[in-house]
Amino acid sequence: MRDIGKNIRALREKAGLTQEALAEQLFVTRQTVSNYENGRTRPDLDMLLTIADVLHAEVTDILYGIPTPPDRKRMLRSLVTGGVIALALISLVVILTPTALERFRRQYDMALLQTLRLLAAPAGFLALGWTLMQLALVLGVKPPQKPWCNAVRNGLLVNLLLFVIITLPYLGWQLWCSWHVWRFGEVQSSFPMIPVYQQLLLWILQITKEYTTTCFACLPYGAAVRYFWDSH
Repeated sequence: MRDIGKNIRALREKAGLTQEALAEQLFVTRQTVSNYENGRTRPDLDMLLTIADVLHAEVTDILYGIPTPPDRKRMLRSLVTGGVIALALISLVVILTPTALERFRRQYDMALLQTLRLLAAPAGFLALGWTLMQLALVLGVKPPQKPWCNAVRNGLLVNLLLFVIITLPYLGWQLWCSWHVWRFGEVQSSFPMIPVYQQLLLWILQITKEYTTTCFACLPYGAAVRYFWDSH
């Protein structure tokens, strides 16, 4: 919002108007328009609406600047990259799950199975959700440009970070157990009980117990992250 004057100038030049021509349509002096553009004074709400109407723009264009047109090639590259990542991870889950279940039945080794459930599958469905939303954006859906969207995006990313922080220690312990079983034939310890952490971990384990629930949780989440990614 500090660049209101610059935004007015950019919109005026885009409309092909001089300061005098804009001032005439706003019923103000040229000096008033010059003061707006140089930041000496700011238009009130009524004047903002009038300026937006005269320049055939949105008030948000004056407050936050003209949205940058999306780079279609960059968007297509992002679409292909997201699709490849999603396909690779989901294929990995499909291919390795029978092996992981067999290892669990024969050796009670859950390391591979939990890695697929807590890492590969969520990442794959997140990437798939991101890719589907990226396709929607390529087809013309516009990302939001509201002040609160930045907070929503940051909140989604913080939740993803918390998911990683909670699950990584447990996955590390599962890998240690797998190595210990392979090396010594048994495991003599259990995962430590930490009250709040344990409840959060059990909740995540319950959600990711089946790939279907993981998909329902992560697919819209990945789409939401992509939808709000370019907001400001």
